[in-house]
Amino acid sequence: MLLIYRDMPLAGILEDHPFLMPVLDRFGIPLGLGDRTVEQVCTRQGIDTGFFLMVLNTFLNEGYFPQEQFAAFHAEQIVDYLSKTHAYYRRFQLPNIERHLTGFVASGRGENPALALVGDAFSKAKARLCERMERDEDEFFPYVLRLCRSVSQADLRPMSPVQESAADQEYGWEQLRDIKSVLVRHLRGTYDPNLCYAVLFAVSTFEKDMRLHERIRHRILIPMVHAMERGGKNTVRDDA
Repeated sequence: MLLIYRDMPLAGILEDHPFLMPVLDRFGIPLGLGDRTVEQVCTRQGIDTGFFLMVLNTFLNEGYFPQEQFAAFHAEQIVDYLSKTHAYYRRFQLPNIERHLTGFVASGRGENPALALVGDAFSKAKARLCERMERDEDEFFPYVLRLCRSVSQADLRPMSPVQESAADQEYGWEQLRDIKSVLVRHLRGTYDPNLCYAVLFAVSTFEKDMRLHERIRHRILIPMVHAMERGGKNTVRDDA
């Protein structure tokens, strides 16, 4: 399994694996990296090198998920990263899909009903995702931060933000899968194939990003919350 280490030049990693670029945005790292190593870049930006490496390697290898190492970090670090991921979705990934999708639907010149189905599926996926992000930002993340600051249980009791249904956990994936299914299996008639590929790539990239986002949320942050609710530290392991 290919892994990234702290003494490796970050620019070379990104040249070989450009899909890691969104991670830099979430950590506030600008391009123009020169020959600096991962550790040098993180030190310059005031970033926890270990946490940055955990996230980079999670994106590089979907099978890589060192749960115990992630759990050693502070819950506030996880919340900050997930919040910045939401901001990236809103600023870049959702608008990018919409730009490609608008051109793709228009390429059918109103004669291809399948394209309208794709547009409708994306609208539903975006609505569910935005609703979920807003709920996290308005309720769940503030709750986690209050737990980190050891406020009294009386202040926390009105909320149970970590009790979610399976539908809450899906939050738009079903519609994204529908988009890919329509394009790959059922597409007919007039359309621009290059725009079709662009939509497929953008949707697939976004779906993968969300899967990784949810692994960190559900397998790291939520267990941290449960541990804090029981009176433990703000990591999963009390000895971390």
